Amino acid sequence: MNRHSTVVSGIVTCCVLLISACTSSLVYSPSVALPRKPLEKKEWQLSGGLDLLAETRPASFGRNTIIGAGGLVRYGISDYVSIHGKGWTDILSDAAGTGRGGVTAGLHVKLQDPNADWRLALAPSATILIDNSSFYGSWRIEGGGGAFTLTTWFPANGIFRPYAVIGPMIGVRDLQDNEWGYGLIANLGSNFDLSDHFSINAELAGIIQRNQFDRITHGIIAPSIGLSVYFDAK
Repeated sequence: MNRHSTVVSGIVTCCVLLISACTSSLVYSPSVALPRKPLEKKEWQLSGGLDLLAETRPASFGRNTIIGAGGLVRYGISDYVSIHGKGWTDILSDAAGTGRGGVTAGLHVKLQDPNADWRLALAPSATILIDNSSFYGSWRIEGGGGAFTLTTWFPANGIFRPYAVIGPMIGVRDLQDNEWGYGLIANLGSNFDLSDHFSINAELAGIIQRNQFDRITHGIIAPSIGLSVYFDAK
């Protein structure tokens, strides 16, 4: 079987990248699905929805994105720090015998008073991408990567709670074979309050990713939409 490589990711949240030995491309979720405001201590956010997952090697499939589904859990361990875990999978894969997905873990560290009108946070994250190729017959980790982003919550305007995210991402499988990549991701989104405990999240991610193995730079646009529920354990 010919050896293939997969490069670049990022999310989120995002995001992040990897490279595959037996599938021509893996997928990552660039959405971050931020809460409507920074979480306070012992506050939870549960979120699920649909997004366009980004291909790590768009040229190999002739497309930049594919429809996927995912879920996220976020928890405030203090008024200034929250942690999250996120998972996703493609739901319309046309790669024979292959299912593709990944998981991300990360945190938000607030840089100022959480009750300020403008809120800033740093958000490091780590991602692994996985593949369920018929060649292996089971799920298999295909690489790793990470991202480091700056997050801004803008002042609320009625039911609208906008935010923005920007930062670099990088991923690698085998440096000896030049199987790695890097990129820049920017997200613009908003929560739309439905009640004290529910909100709809809509987001647009813009990505520039460089695949060093293929020596190609790609631009990707990936929207997402989801529903979040909030509760606290105080």
